[in-house]
Amino acid sequence: MFEPAIDQSSFKMQMVELDKAVAKYRTGKKGQEQEIGALPQACHGPFSCTTKPICPDSDIPGLVGQRKLNLSETTTDHAEEHIFGPSAGKVRTAVKRANEILLKKLVDPKTGNINHVDWLFDQVLDPEAMNISNYWYLPGGHWKPTNCLPRWKVAILIPFRDRFHHLPIVLQNLIPMLQKQLLEFSFFVVEQANQELFNRAMLMNVGFLESLNFTDYDCFIIHDVDHVPVDDRNYYGCSSMPRHFVSSSDTDRWNNTPPYDAFFGAVTGLTKANIRSINGFPNVYWGWGGEDDEILYRVIDARLKITRDKGPITHYNVIKHHHISAQKSKDRGALLSTYKRRTGMDGLSDIVYPTPVYDLHTLYTNVSVDIKRVKVKCGGVFKIHSLDSQSKA
Repeated sequence: MFEPAIDQSSFKMQMVELDKAVAKYRTGKKGQEQEIGALPQACHGPFSCTTKPICPDSDIPGLVGQRKLNLSETTTDHAEEHIFGPSAGKVRTAVKRANEILLKKLVDPKTGNINHVDWLFDQVLDPEAMNISNYWYLPGGHWKPTNCLPRWKVAILIPFRDRFHHLPIVLQNLIPMLQKQLLEFSFFVVEQANQELFNRAMLMNVGFLESLNFTDYDCFIIHDVDHVPVDDRNYYGCSSMPRHFVSSSDTDRWNNTPPYDAFFGAVTGLTKANIRSINGFPNVYWGWGGEDDEILYRVIDARLKITRDKGPITHYNVIKHHHISAQKSKDRGALLSTYKRRTGMDGLSDIVYPTPVYDLHTLYTNVSVDIKRVKVKCGGVFKIHSLDSQSKA
């Protein structure tokens, strides 16, 4: 993560005080919650509410259990109306202003080049913060409760390409659930901006690194764009990670059970420390399949304990319309057989990609990136992982 600039705004200092308060609470000392609730700071914005009690992570009021999901085709406009209600117009205007502010901050007016990011995006977007239904909202799909201190800062990363029919559906179902869970959360749609075979894991690396330019998240949930949790008690906080969130799904391929016991795909959560301990995610899986198995092997080799709840609370429905299967990875078996040799050199340690294009939307931040194949050093020789004759090195 980049260090914030020295001339950071006052609300950033207030955010630091909030982080200190939460860290102090997590020490578990007797009477700590009462002490934090008595802090004499006033609440002036989304990152300065240090006088509030800590948000609960169990017995959360307002959760209803199984929800009646609407997975019918919809539009972004309808999803915005569903989430923002009468404030939708004001939110769209705020997002437009925020994109203009961000562009001025990112682009050097003399050269047209992208400036080095030595500040956090939330500092720049703070003037556009809005109070919507007891949540602070920042343009780009960033939310934080107003009535309590969130225990966790959660980044939801959605690896993405051309699934525009599914995106508004999953967002209009997920956002209300996460609000009920009293989390601070952000949505990042990490878009592959080329026609190479889809590389889900490399996009996950990009999403992890780029999201940390917004704020210092505690954990990251990698979320397939077509999976929607049925029960709002399926808690998306950062406890018990690494975590596989999906115990069952209504897709025909799963038959209401995971396809195999060691399945670690669809919706998974890892803390920042978890991700760094496994060198992130492999960059060499071009095409569908294999990357989630290698991620599982990396997690096991790092001696991290994976959790997965059983039962209906962690059941997911899958958006079945407009579903086009991605081309499979031809070399996934061969790549899995060499994962141990690659773990230390294939992931965060070697990823290279062009400067992404940021675009703030009402419900999410879009991070568009033209990822390319990377060289991985195996046995003293650099090899370019290419799975078909038309792929680019």
